[in-house]
Amino acid sequence: SVNKTVTLASDLSVGSDVKITGNTLMSGTLSVNKTVTLASDLSVASDVKITGNTLMSGTLSVNKTVTLASDLSVASDVKITGNTLMSGTLSVNKTVTLASDLSVGSDVRITGNTLMSGTVTMISNLSIGSDVKITGNTTMSGTLSVNKTVTLASDLSIGSDVKITGNTLMSGTLSVNKTVTLASDLSVGSD
Repeated sequence: SVNKTVTLASDLSVGSDVKITGNTLMSGTLSVNKTVTLASDLSVASDVKITGNTLMSGTLSVNKTVTLASDLSVASDVKITGNTLMSGTLSVNKTVTLASDLSVGSDVRITGNTLMSGTVTMISNLSIGSDVKITGNTTMSGTLSVNKTVTLASDLSIGSDVKITGNTLMSGTLSVNKTVTLASDLSVGSD
């Protein structure tokens, strides 16, 4: 039993267990060659540098920023309750499921198929560089402008007026159930 300060000018070698019930202050380096087991919290007031692997079987709580100089690999779920800012590329190899809105401040490029089971609302223009196939009904509340030929494989039903400013060529029969009013001449090239 030692009741006062012990000062060692050289190494201390202990061949069995060491039990310290009070505080321990070390002003130099603590080197441990085997496992360190803590029964309570570990509080570090400065930087921690770990050159090997780190295994944690409990929860890791971090109150400030986490900076990684290399990859982050997670074998299970990741739950983030705050905002996430990524300044690089986000690559996802499987399905992405969002329970709320997706807001993108720049262009979106999709190289595969896109399946949407809900409504698509666009507040600006839609530009499509290839064919568009719509298997259901299409409702437009604004103006439809077409710069080239329109080909219909079935009937065209219009519930209001039709205004055609250019020539109209019909190779089949024109059936009109009501009055036809012409503001100019009607020229018929055959019987």
